[in-house]
Amino acid sequence: MAASGSFLCTRMTWKRSGFISGRDEDDAPIFYAREKWAGMTPPFSADKRVDRRVPVRIPVRFRLLKSPVGEAPEPALHNGHNLMSDISRGGFFLSTKHFLEVRSVIEVEFVLELFRSVLKAEAGVVRSNNYNFPNHGKYEYGLRFTAMHPHFREILEKFVGTKP
Repeated sequence: MAASGSFLCTRMTWKRSGFISGRDEDDAPIFYAREKWAGMTPPFSADKRVDRRVPVRIPVRFRLLKSPVGEAPEPALHNGHNLMSDISRGGFFLSTKHFLEVRSVIEVEFVLELFRSVLKAEAGVVRSNNYNFPNHGKYEYGLRFTAMHPHFREILEKFVGTKP
């Protein structure tokens, strides 16, 4: 691992103790103080992504279905301040004013204007960037689609395939 801090990290775990631990390309352990990464996403290998990401700016409506900390499901979809900034066959990146726990499951609804379709799916929060904008009340999440009707899946795959 280079002294400058540039490395290819294959696994990274946030610890409650305030440290980030992971393993580099030689599977050697890495430990960094959380403050080093405050406001930034720790480096992950880009080649681990299976699906091609497409940059978008799509307003999203969502509601909480299941929380790992036992919060009750929400009865209505959140309308405002939710923006999808990229999408792939497997998931999407969401910016919102609403706090979500990692491993939460949400119902999501968004419009793909190119196909004049409203897509509905379930997605799980797999990653959180809550340190980027803590004073602005804005949170960022990486979500993985967990359930989607085959018709919506077909539209999504066409959308991702038609975008440059």
